[in-house]
Amino acid sequence: MATRFAGKVAVVTGGAMGIGNATARLLASQGATVFVPDLVAPTEGADRLTHIPCDASSAESIAAACSQLPSCDVLINNVAVQPEAPCHEHPLDAWQLAIAVNLTSHFLFSKHLLPHMLDKGAGAIVNVGSVQGLASQKGIPGYAASKGGVLSLTRQLAVEYAASGVRVNAISPGTINTPLVESVLRARGSSAEEAGRAYPMKRIGQPSEVAEAIAWLASDEASFVTGQNLVVDGGIMSLGGWAEVA
Repeated sequence: MATRFAGKVAVVTGGAMGIGNATARLLASQGATVFVPDLVAPTEGADRLTHIPCDASSAESIAAACSQLPSCDVLINNVAVQPEAPCHEHPLDAWQLAIAVNLTSHFLFSKHLLPHMLDKGAGAIVNVGSVQGLASQKGIPGYAASKGGVLSLTRQLAVEYAASGVRVNAISPGTINTPLVESVLRARGSSAEEAGRAYPMKRIGQPSEVAEAIAWLASDEASFVTGQNLVVDGGIMSLGGWAEVA
């Protein structure tokens, strides 16, 4: 595994913390040279990751960040925000921020970095979606819409570039113990333990568990997999109509 990504350049957006950071560190441990476009620099694994300051809500900032990259073999579109309010109370700027960061950034990073992959005739993109793109709960219209868009964009890119050697897949985590989720749960007056009770496994997931799945999709081990969405959710989507009402 230490040489799984040897000689490859990986880009992990939003890699300073949470799922992105766990993924960036895992790819680095498996031989990749890893760049992390993010507003802040990573603290964990900082010695093995190269931070590129980037505001994922800004097309100009994304273009500038991508121009600093020497190449790209693996792109992990991970960055996300989750503003919360029902539709009739959801500010337009919060909606626009969710779409810009969670969906448009996936398009823009792919747009700027695909030429590297096309020149090589090989590459892998993994878009981090969410179970909220498959089903939803109250209070997150912007987040849910953006994550649904990620899944559609993934399928379209996969079809577009499959014959060129570039694979594009998505991963849809359930509730994962990240700083973003911690802040959301805190704002709701909930906790990781309480959120975990709704899951068949009776716990929420860890960033490392999602990172392992992302790394597999990005690796040559998944060489015949494209256009797919891998759900990593502790079984919550399997509950269907038996799920607790949010």
